[in-house]
Amino acid sequence: DGITFTLNGCAVVSYESI
Repeated sequence: DGITFTLNGCAVVSYESI
């Protein structure tokens, strides 16, 4: 599963766990 989080409530970054 990938991890998704919001930065500064504006940007959203998703990436797969290694």
